[in-house]
Amino acid sequence: MTSINSASQMDSSDEPSLSPDELTEFLDNFSNAGEMHEFPANETLISPGVIDSTVYIIFEGEVKVFIPLSDEWVPVAWLTAGSVIGDMAFFSGHPRNALVKTELPCKVFSLTRESFDKFSLENPSIAKSFIWRLGRIVVHRLRRVEMFDAAELGREEERKRLAAELHDDTMNDLASLIMNIGIMKLEFSKKYPDVIPQLNELVQRIKDTDSNLRDIVKGIFPPTLDNSGLVSALNTDFTDMSSKASESKVNLKFKTQGFKNIRLSKPIEIDLYRIVNQALVNAIKHSQAKNILVELIWSDKEVNFLIEDDGVGFDQDKISNKLSAGHFGLSGLKLRAERMLGTLDIDSEIGSGTKMYGSIPISSKDITDTEIVTLEFGI
Repeated sequence: MTSINSASQMDSSDEPSLSPDELTEFLDNFSNAGEMHEFPANETLISPGVIDSTVYIIFEGEVKVFIPLSDEWVPVAWLTAGSVIGDMAFFSGHPRNALVKTELPCKVFSLTRESFDKFSLENPSIAKSFIWRLGRIVVHRLRRVEMFDAAELGREEERKRLAAELHDDTMNDLASLIMNIGIMKLEFSKKYPDVIPQLNELVQRIKDTDSNLRDIVKGIFPPTLDNSGLVSALNTDFTDMSSKASESKVNLKFKTQGFKNIRLSKPIEIDLYRIVNQALVNAIKHSQAKNILVELIWSDKEVNFLIEDDGVGFDQDKISNKLSAGHFGLSGLKLRAERMLGTLDIDSEIGSGTKMYGSIPISSKDITDTEIVTLEFGI
């Protein structure tokens, strides 16, 4: 769904929405197949995670579209009369990805896939014309998604550049400053011994700043991911988490297979790293788990990933509520998997933990690497 006036200031005035005449014609043709609704402002029209193949056509008013970024639902599109909502789910039958709420009071026409299929048997030419029109809108939006993916890759490159600058320049300057203070301590130790404790305190502050900066760099873009690959980057993250844990509250087990001699392409490494990282943060933050398993298995046909915990779990029937609250960011993770032509699913029960799993269809070039490597960390 592309915006009329989006937060990112994308120009979507060329989106092929329905004209006033087309809206009138549509209502004449489909009035008996669907239903017109009136919604007040700030009403939820579409909830993420819900399986529903209804398509909506806005006749009056304005709606706002939100997608998950990090732990927030960010507005990305404002749609007005003539816009179509829910076109992807109408064609695919997949769960909704976005959250759509009315910004102003709205009149919206709903048409279920079941009603449309029945209508198309009796009115094939009209149905064909509608599908053709809807198809133009879908193609336009898919192109915008491709542009978004390209921009996202550009942002990853920018994160990488910024992280490298901080690592190579600022952190080196801090190291040099510590060395200079060390020389000053030698020179002042006899003449000005009272200054030494202050210099020691200054050195400790610089070391703390250096440690905090390293955490920031890893958050922006972990250098190990670019230099050594996905498994090494995750190993480094888990080792750092373990070293900083004052007491071990969670046992983290990390199992890998197939990554000893070869690497995935960098865009796939980045997306898988973000998926595992966000899923692990969710598990630590929300699950109250004692044990977490992270598993990456690269077989001859695909990469399978799993993040599983033995925590409190949640009612899967209410997953859309969890998504709306931004607790899991599942829609954002699913989008990352899907743009790699992969899948991502989640299973959970109250009191039985949560399992997030999926696969990426990319063949391994080293089918001889069958050794399973298991590492454990206390975090």
